Amino acid sequence: MSTQIGGQHSISERLEKVERENRVLKRFAMLALSLIAAVLVMGQAGPQRTVEAEKFVLKDSAGRMRAEITLDQSGTPALVFYDESGNRGASFREGDLMFLNKRGFTRMSSDGVMINNQEGHIELGTEGLRLKITSVGPEAYGYASLGMVSSLEHHGVVGPALTLQGNRGKGFAELDTADGPRLHLEPGMWQGKVLPGGFVDITADGPLVQVADQQGVTAAIGRFPLVEKDTGRKVSTPTASVILLDKQKIIWSAPR
Repeated sequence: MSTQIGGQHSISERLEKVERENRVLKRFAMLALSLIAAVLVMGQAGPQRTVEAEKFVLKDSAGRMRAEITLDQSGTPALVFYDESGNRGASFREGDLMFLNKRGFTRMSSDGVMINNQEGHIELGTEGLRLKITSVGPEAYGYASLGMVSSLEHHGVVGPALTLQGNRGKGFAELDTADGPRLHLEPGMWQGKVLPGGFVDITADGPLVQVADQQGVTAAIGRFPLVEKDTGRKVSTPTASVILLDKQKIIWSAPR
């Protein structure tokens, strides 16, 4: 009798153990199904999620702001990066990329490239198709420019030109081809005033060498354009000629 009761207890314990194991398996299965369902829902909803904010800030482990996505004062979206000291190092906004350092900045945009520092700046294509190097300072200003310039005589015609301006406007030189090969030299301009002196023009279209002062006295060698006083007809002197003028009035010429 005792043996039978003991056997029944053993069977009951085994049944309870199996039921407990089944309950654990069922719970584990439900948890696994829940996780799978959550992943599937997230995968379906992920691309459609929208996060709205006026500013996004990225900070490092020390809590320092290193980057931000924000709107500038004009309402244009901008991406800005900062160094460890909190100084702005680079920014990007609507096709305008800028790099900053302690001495100046470099800016790239659809208009061109500009490199700026304490000594001056370099521009590439920011004002038409040209390269311009400018020196600046409390008592200094001068530049060198290489690019395309428009013709002075023919509308729509352009040609390459090299332009130099000395410190504080002292001295101006230009070599261009828009109207044929031409070299032009003059004293220059500073603070809106033309510096005293005159100018020299050398052209191969003619050819002609012309020297003049600011009072209108001119000496020319070569084909110089004139207007006949009686008829108003435009003429030119021969190539082998020398002519002296005072305010467009001939005072001496050879041949006569």
